[in-house]
Amino acid sequence: MRLTAAVSVVAAMAMGGVVVAAEGTAAPARVVNAGIGGNNTRDLLARLDRDVLPEKPDLVVLMAGTNDVLNHANAVPLAEYRTNLQQLVKRIGDTGAKLILMTIPPCYEPHLLTRHPAEFYGTAGPSGVIRQANEAVRSVAKESGAVLVDLNVLFTVLGEIGPGAGCVLRNEANSKSADGVHPTAAGYRLIATAVFQAIQDRQLPHAKIVCFGDSITFGANMAGAGKAEGDTYPGYLARLLAAAPVAAP
Repeated sequence: MRLTAAVSVVAAMAMGGVVVAAEGTAAPARVVNAGIGGNNTRDLLARLDRDVLPEKPDLVVLMAGTNDVLNHANAVPLAEYRTNLQQLVKRIGDTGAKLILMTIPPCYEPHLLTRHPAEFYGTAGPSGVIRQANEAVRSVAKESGAVLVDLNVLFTVLGEIGPGAGCVLRNEANSKSADGVHPTAAGYRLIATAVFQAIQDRQLPHAKIVCFGDSITFGANMAGAGKAEGDTYPGYLARLLAAAPVAAP
């Protein structure tokens, strides 16, 4: 069965969620933004029982690792990152929820290195440690059967990563900010589009979706931050679900 294109957004924004009602369906879809800035995988494990599992989601969208590998004040060793990711995936999967697992996006190193010491990243550099972490993400997705959305590839190929205004990461040209890590509104639209396409292609359940992660999920610096609205990727995802037919299992 497919959701019809005739849908309406129901006014329900409490707890960072938006309800998307589809005409002719028994129950509306709900998207919850469960992102918190600064979180690493230790933090996500600590709050999984509080912020995700009580929602009883059909689908969890997990992006975790930017702080684990890039934030020198909140990093974890790569081996622990992989173990934590495996635990998150297992505990979510044990509830019966489906899972989309996303790779860590690239960064714009010149801006990142204004806040974090270059020596922290060793000889691999920031891009190298992201690459190592994403090898773990891809491996965990494969071994668990989670759906993989490779944001790193999408951003690298399509995101014009660099100093120009077209970059999908915030920089001085597009945001007057030496950020280099957090997406622009265009970057969040790219994330939401990729997740939406995965839901369509895999016919994933979507009555209740929890987007779980750090400040990128939260929607740092965007209108609607912390909610499934505005320029956050959960907000764009909710509007995509509202506007287009989505295959239901």
